[in-house]
Amino acid sequence: MHSSRTIDLESYLKISLHNLTVTSRTAARGIIDTSSANQCIPESCKLVFSSHELGSIPYLCKEEFETLHLNQDQLLDLQMSNRKAMALNFSRLVLLSKTEIGQLVVNNFKNCMRYAYNLSLNSAIFNNESDIKNFLIDLSSILGKDIINTDYLFRRHDSDKFHVYTRVVDLNDALDNFCTEFLYHFNKLIQVANTTDNLNKAIDFAAWVEYRVNFTDHFFSDGCAKISAVIGYFIFMAANIPAEKLPLFTKEAYRMPDLPITRRGSNADREAAELKKCLIQYRKEFNDHAYNKIYQSNQLGLFAGKDGNHTNTLQAQDETLKYT
Repeated sequence: MHSSRTIDLESYLKISLHNLTVTSRTAARGIIDTSSANQCIPESCKLVFSSHELGSIPYLCKEEFETLHLNQDQLLDLQMSNRKAMALNFSRLVLLSKTEIGQLVVNNFKNCMRYAYNLSLNSAIFNNESDIKNFLIDLSSILGKDIINTDYLFRRHDSDKFHVYTRVVDLNDALDNFCTEFLYHFNKLIQVANTTDNLNKAIDFAAWVEYRVNFTDHFFSDGCAKISAVIGYFIFMAANIPAEKLPLFTKEAYRMPDLPITRRGSNADREAAELKKCLIQYRKEFNDHAYNKIYQSNQLGLFAGKDGNHTNTLQAQDETLKYT
């Protein structure tokens, strides 16, 4: 681990929370969606849903559910009808307003960032794959506090909406593989002394994490995008990269990346091409959304002016493309 720390938690919090409100509709608008799992309205709720012209479970919040006047038995039937809803603190969420849900998500995210920061200070963070898995469990537990049923942290449903997600039957093997790969690449990363090389390797490492945790394997029942984001920030903090070198998104300029369409393990060539594209897009974020390109006047009061362009040309044989 680096002997001289140049990172600052408060700066990381400001940037990560700003980016969260741009990239997460749950944080920005209090939206919790169960549509990734199969939608099957139970008999006890069909008449109510029909009268309100609803064909699926609405967003989980007070505004959507208070007009339905469902009793406790109906709420339980509705929750049990949807595998993602089963993983959520359903009865609590339908009583919270969108504003309250958004604030809950933001508070959990703050706590998760603080946990990641404190862990990044450890000189010997991970000794084996079990340490990585416990790290993931801790992140999911903190981010999912009062949102996720703690017995359902890892995803138990196959998605009818997102076929690219690793099938549940293969998820444990995928998780083992991820932990092995993560441990190897993390140990390699923190050994790099050159700052520029360290940043480039950290960018590609974080991109690989997002590809695995959020876009393809999608290990968790809820919050995979936020979990992969926190892991990315953790990687940058552990690599001793100042927050001023990270991208800062704006609602006007931010665009969702092109998502993979190939399930991992089904076609090696397409999978490699989509991972490469993900790495390129992630690197591009550090150019297009560089802090000083967007906030030349330092509107958030975070940093003095510095160069924010830290991309480099992605070579066909770049060793970072060896991620699997």
